[in-house]
Amino acid sequence: MWPSYFADPAAAPPCPDIALDVATLAGTMASVRKHEQAGTLTRRLPDVPSSIPVLFVHGAKSPLPVRTTTMTAELIAHARVEVLPDAGHFLWYEDAAGTHDAIARFVADARSVPAGSPTHSPPHPTGTS
Repeated sequence: MWPSYFADPAAAPPCPDIALDVATLAGTMASVRKHEQAGTLTRRLPDVPSSIPVLFVHGAKSPLPVRTTTMTAELIAHARVEVLPDAGHFLWYEDAAGTHDAIARFVADARSVPAGSPTHSPPHPTGTS
């Protein structure tokens, strides 16, 4: 399963040793399930103040579809989505430069918006919204 999270599964690094605490994992999954059933994100994400810049960065070759990111971002009117075309789920590992550039552009754009103004800006040409 580990290699499938990479854009090129054959080039995936070895899976790191992962120690999971079963009780903690079970508690986390129960919390996720509870909030999913209650619609917490759907109800609360639209309330994110426009004074808080929001960026989602997604690897186009991730096994998780881009639409999961864009649908979540659409709940926040001023959110921005950047899609890295050659990255999988671990985009910071597979495309460190692209990840850095997406974040740097976002930070620069957020700094250029006057205080009190909405932070919404169209996605960079590599992104989608």
